[in-house]
Amino acid sequence: MLAILAKIDKRVYIGLALLIVGVIAFFVIRGKIRKGKGDGTTDEAEKELEELDVKPSYSDYTYSEMADIIYTSLDGAFTNNQETVLSQIERLNNRADWLKLVSSFGVKKSTSMWSDFEGNLVDWLSDEIDDSTVLKKMNAHLAEFDVKF
Repeated sequence: MLAILAKIDKRVYIGLALLIVGVIAFFVIRGKIRKGKGDGTTDEAEKELEELDVKPSYSDYTYSEMADIIYTSLDGAFTNNQETVLSQIERLNNRADWLKLVSSFGVKKSTSMWSDFEGNLVDWLSDEIDDSTVLKKMNAHLAEFDVKF
């Protein structure tokens, strides 16, 4: 075995080392760029919700359930079910519902071994929703209560 390894040109070892360093650097830099706003939007949603005259339409449990459905629809490889996300967004009836959903979602980290993405609901939607039809419908619905996404 060592005899075989000794015959391999040193340039191959250098190339492999550079490739490994490049892949590691890619994931580190990608993680820092994609990290997003963190929990700033969540804190802002909770504060605005306290000041809003309109009350949320559902129970805390329902918002938690909606947040979990959105998260599991977007997290991981081959799980990007944008129609399911849209159906949850379309359940919202007013700005208080949106704020409560943002607050309930909190900050979530991807469970994928290939991603260290972490963010709030706005970060996740911005990162994962790429179907133009879904995005258009979601924006139209959220615009009804002055949410610009």
